[in-house]
Amino acid sequence: MSVIISPTAPIVTGTADMVMAVNCAVIGSNPGGHSEMIWYNDLARSKSQNPPSGPANPGVTDSSALAIVVAPYTNYVVWEGQELSATYPDGDTLVFDIAYRPPFEEYAGTAHNNYHGWNCYSDDLRVVYQYNYSGSKNKTCYAVYYCE
Repeated sequence: MSVIISPTAPIVTGTADMVMAVNCAVIGSNPGGHSEMIWYNDLARSKSQNPPSGPANPGVTDSSALAIVVAPYTNYVVWEGQELSATYPDGDTLVFDIAYRPPFEEYAGTAHNNYHGWNCYSDDLRVVYQYNYSGSKNKTCYAVYYCE
């Protein structure tokens, strides 16, 4: 079954949920980095610095946030100038369409899923969350864009 996504999903302002584009640095065994798309059920949850659940963070079961890796675990994506998408385990697809990197908190583009869309703004690379894998591997994720 394929999921059809409207490139013109309506931007719904004032919704409780939000999405973020983040880059994550991994240290320890197999160091490197990757990019993730994160959905949060509310703005307050996005500021808690607790790791979101999902394939990106094994063992985390918090259903108020869900992260999915956009590129292979050894690569960061270029968020600007292309449409990027990732499909969550439930089949929902999240799409980011960022035109360019503007100054902090200025409009950068849009994001949408199967339900609605968001306006995206440049973030300041603040720490969104940290995750400690079992063993000697740790990850810190930094906000590139936030969309509400």
